[in-house]
Amino acid sequence: MARLNKKANMHVGYCGQDDQEVAHFLCHELSDVPYDESFVVAYQNGHIAGVAGFDADLENQRAEIWGPFVEDHDLERSRMLWNELLSIMPDDIHTFYLFPNKENHTMLQLAEELHCQHVSDECILGYEKKQLATNSSKPLELPISLYDDFQILHDNLFPSSYYEGSEILQRINEHQKVFVATEQSTLAGYVYVEVQPDFGEGAIEFIGVKNEYRGNRLGIKLLHEALSWMFSFDRLQTIELCVNSKNMRAIQLYKRAGFLIKHELSFFKGTIKRI
Repeated sequence: MARLNKKANMHVGYCGQDDQEVAHFLCHELSDVPYDESFVVAYQNGHIAGVAGFDADLENQRAEIWGPFVEDHDLERSRMLWNELLSIMPDDIHTFYLFPNKENHTMLQLAEELHCQHVSDECILGYEKKQLATNSSKPLELPISLYDDFQILHDNLFPSSYYEGSEILQRINEHQKVFVATEQSTLAGYVYVEVQPDFGEGAIEFIGVKNEYRGNRLGIKLLHEALSWMFSFDRLQTIELCVNSKNMRAIQLYKRAGFLIKHELSFFKGTIKRI
């Protein structure tokens, strides 16, 4: 899967591109349904010709679909893998999500055949370690005295996000940090980032700047400071992030900071139809 996922015409946003990372996820992070009960394989002449799987969220009755990954873009094999996947999917799951690259025409065709709802288009942007200036200033970690101000700012900027301000505060540790910019001891902006050093992975989860401090490159400064900390871990060589394609202000901010668009994907939502 990791090998095929490096190709744009087979790329799926949910799956990684490093084989060790993918193996770790399958073995340790598929908590609701283990990988040996959530993945199916197609063979041809004794060799693997296709793989598909799902990452289940039983509490919310939904699943993210990995693949189908097929060597030869065979739509019929993709249909077969989907039907096999459907046969092992728990009855509790009613909704599924697809996240294919826009160049993955096999999955786009499958999404159409499954009558999926097109929810959004997304961009994955990347920044490489070699781009980072050596004179980036040291980031300022969120002090306890600004916890309340941070929580208010985050919840105002991202009222329906997957992490509330209080949850981010609980997540802060040696690999998950909030860095801030201040003006006269007042919180002006922040960036929340996470790293997984063992797998050479990092993510910029949130960045926010108060309205009155926008337009003075504060967001770019925060990004560069956060990147400097993230790249201090030797195994991290590239940072990627996902942005809704309609959010041009955020995309332009990341581009000005040096990020480049690596993938353009489509996000689909479907309903499980069982006979």
